[in-house]
Amino acid sequence: MVVQLVSLGRGLRQGDPLSPMLSIIAEEMLCRGLSDLRNKGFLKGIIGPGKVVTPLHFLYVDAVLIFMNVELKGIKNLKRFLDFYQYYSGQQINPEKNKIFLGLIPLARKQRSKEVLNIPECHFLTRYLGVDLFEVQVKKDLILPLMDKFMAHLTKWKAKLLTLAERVELVKTVMSSILGHNFLVYLWPASPIAKMERWIRNFIWSGEANKSKAVVVNWEKVCKPKREGGLGICRLKEVNLALLAKLCWYIKTKKFTLAAFLRGRFAASDGSLKHYVASTSIFPGIRKVWEFVLDNSRWAVGDASLDFGMIFAWGIESWKMGASCCGVHQFAKHLPVHSYFSAPLD
Repeated sequence: MVVQLVSLGRGLRQGDPLSPMLSIIAEEMLCRGLSDLRNKGFLKGIIGPGKVVTPLHFLYVDAVLIFMNVELKGIKNLKRFLDFYQYYSGQQINPEKNKIFLGLIPLARKQRSKEVLNIPECHFLTRYLGVDLFEVQVKKDLILPLMDKFMAHLTKWKAKLLTLAERVELVKTVMSSILGHNFLVYLWPASPIAKMERWIRNFIWSGEANKSKAVVVNWEKVCKPKREGGLGICRLKEVNLALLAKLCWYIKTKKFTLAAFLRGRFAASDGSLKHYVASTSIFPGIRKVWEFVLDNSRWAVGDASLDFGMIFAWGIESWKMGASCCGVHQFAKHLPVHSYFSAPLD
């Protein structure tokens, strides 16, 4: 019988089921520590629009964004806290992935802040978590790198070895996901979208993005759902507008700190959209779909998941304010009210 000794060590293997839970515990310590620094005055946050509270930090998986005032005392306190966090948690900050954006401050303070944090200054245009960050409105020349990436995926596939159904599935799963994060934030110009749809159309029918082929099926019919005789391919423009509507709905209805900050940035005190917001790249997309979301918003009395809730929503719109319906409105105050978003399918 051969017995092999098992050596003990620290750490977790990749894929260990305990890894996500331990990561959440460590991130919770990081969040509470950052919030405690601001609450006790060791660092100052950024002044937001109006009286809106500016978020101090955001976390996304293993990435963190910190928004703070560039004050030398606060910078040193942040650096000291991050050093303690690395020591006690065992996590290490990757210096190659760190970026610092500095506003209109004196050059000497900029230099001193970079020396204390040991992080290089970054300028727009840059990329974060797969999304290109623009300082101005999105134009065709700014998204050429993403279009090149889109084209590279189409050209590297051996499309001639794939069937038509396999090419359609690649377009629906892979190609749509490449643009998802950017479509959620920015309103894209019409010409790049038309060009990429032409590449998709050529790839499906001929197997090559730059080689067109005469077909008898109209592209509008191809993009219809399968139950209507199409292939279920989504039009890129419609995907862009739908994701922007999702962002707009988030801004209008959610109570999170980020949603409140964006409302203070883009919405007036009465809830309407501001006519103009300077130095922003996402406002054109919000302005494009704001009225669309507003026109298709409804209030449902009761549980919005039930049919009678939608019927009541239609009935409330038909009621006229007067003595005859005052009792109904008083009764409605005691019912749970939910908002939902509805849009025409066509």
